[in-house]
Amino acid sequence: STNRIKKLEPLAKLESLHTLVLEANDISNLDEVHHLERLPHLTHLYFRKVYEEIAEPNPLCGHPSYRPTVLRLVPNLVNLDGERIRTEEGAAVLYSSPAEMEEEDPLSIPDIEPIFSQAELDLALARELPAKAPPIDPSVTKKFEAALEESRRLVAKAHSLADNYQQQ
Repeated sequence: STNRIKKLEPLAKLESLHTLVLEANDISNLDEVHHLERLPHLTHLYFRKVYEEIAEPNPLCGHPSYRPTVLRLVPNLVNLDGERIRTEEGAAVLYSSPAEMEEEDPLSIPDIEPIFSQAELDLALARELPAKAPPIDPSVTKKFEAALEESRRLVAKAHSLADNYQQQ
């Protein structure tokens, strides 16, 4: 990382490569990812660090089709930018055409669908809860609240970025 790399073509010869860390470089053209198609063992790829704000992302990370394009071109990835790739996400990208991807709103944030209905939760709680619940460790509560606050901050940041992008 941080090597001022602009082109990926020289890396296409490294067929045994498993992990490639490219954050904080100058890769701006999404077409450069085509050179990584020839790396059959590439499973971990980093153009940016999602959970750290230390390294600057490559300019190509700002492209609306960045993630689906990378997943389509490098189908063996199990981790992109520090995020594990869900099987259904990779499959959806593999079987959708570039035209279909352009039709989708790249900034839409899907609604969260609950796994269980409220009635199922109520029933499970009625069966599972002891008469008196054990006390909750305050340190666990603090960690949970901090994680929840960080999640809220990241969602707000995502909405803000999406709004700014749509206004451009």
